[in-house]
Amino acid sequence: MYGIKQSEFEAEFLGKSGSFQHKTNIKYNLFPFTGSTSDKPLDSFDNILGAFLRNIYSLSQPSEINREDIISKICGDMTFDDNPANETAFRELVKDIYFVDSENLKCTSINTYKYTSSTKNDHKISEYIVSALCDKGKIIKALSEIDTSSGNLLDKLVEGCLPELKSKATETKYLALMPQIAECFTKDLVFLIKDSDSEFYDMIQLISYYYFFYTSQVVLNLNRFCKGTMEICPVYFIMSWEKTSKTRECSTRGWHQIEGKLNSMFSHAVLLEMLNQTGQDNKYSYRDIFEEYENSSYEDKKRIFSEIEELKNKYRTMYAEPDGFIYTENNYSTDDIESLISGFFDDIMLQFEKTARSRANEAYQNSFHSFCRNNFLQNRKKNGLMLALNEEQLVLLTKIIIGNKKQMRLNTLFEEFKIRGIFMDKLTQEAVVEFYEKLNLIEKKSDSGDAQYVKGIL
Repeated sequence: MYGIKQSEFEAEFLGKSGSFQHKTNIKYNLFPFTGSTSDKPLDSFDNILGAFLRNIYSLSQPSEINREDIISKICGDMTFDDNPANETAFRELVKDIYFVDSENLKCTSINTYKYTSSTKNDHKISEYIVSALCDKGKIIKALSEIDTSSGNLLDKLVEGCLPELKSKATETKYLALMPQIAECFTKDLVFLIKDSDSEFYDMIQLISYYYFFYTSQVVLNLNRFCKGTMEICPVYFIMSWEKTSKTRECSTRGWHQIEGKLNSMFSHAVLLEMLNQTGQDNKYSYRDIFEEYENSSYEDKKRIFSEIEELKNKYRTMYAEPDGFIYTENNYSTDDIESLISGFFDDIMLQFEKTARSRANEAYQNSFHSFCRNNFLQNRKKNGLMLALNEEQLVLLTKIIIGNKKQMRLNTLFEEFKIRGIFMDKLTQEAVVEFYEKLNLIEKKSDSGDAQYVKGIL
């Protein structure tokens, strides 16, 4: 039965000092972000694959890679006909092919990617993606069914001399709030792993997209509060080469609707953390609380409402007292749990907007906003920023969706894009068809969409 345990709340949020702090990711691990203004945003996922693979296998980052030690181990198992010049030439060859510098490998296989150095952000974001979006068992199984090392003998010698990676002692477990997205991501990633024509960069691109897809969908659904069903909200994309206008859905129902909600991320993370100080292992979303409230007896309804209301009042009068601003009076209705939660959220948002804490609120969303801007947004000047796919991204996603099939109905393909969070209006669909036609991928059996097929890209 849901209920707030005040003693547990005070232990976590007040601590020994008795001074309230806005905390996140204690019981309810929602996003891998913080309100620290010193955190640098992760603009690119170019170095994410190593950290991602280590999190899949629950391995720690290697403490160090010593190029000279590794080369010496390889040379110790070889003979050079007592010719020092041959050994010197071999050492230089290995350096050039396999090492960036004395401590960093060049990645030639899945196995060597595990040894890449990663920043704190790389690790934190990959931990989030693996927890929220991966069926680790299926991915490990797919990796076990392929040769993760190179077929090259020299590659195998280098890999065989790399230090053993240790198991990771602790892992942060983030909530998997949208299982349908996780299922789709796992399926798509397994396909790429098994596809011999795929490049490592394809995996990085896929991981990047699903990070955007999942995080943006969670943000949109959180802002539906108790009505949030975690179903996919339509978000419209354009192709990077097509013309646009403000009246199209790519403008009205594209990036604009996501950007308008990013400012709420920190407040949601704080509120859900506070509401989950229950003394239980259960993790309660807004909808979970609402449904338990609705299915409770009259007495339990009164208790649940009273406990949240008391915490809300303490927040306004003790924990985040008004300082240069005034809380909105009567911003919820009696016996309406949804309006109570929404009003509590408004209180948190108000003090973030009206006090020096606005910097923490801005910092919390900045990492994700910066990532989106550098990877999926295109500035259309007077039409503003829009979500856009370039040719490379479109080809990759088309290849993944069609998979091993010889062809797929065009209408079915567009439905599969929707499952992956990519909605297109009629004009964008026409731009996509024109692009497929240039690549000779369209097979027409009539002019109707039902009778048009897209050939597989393998």
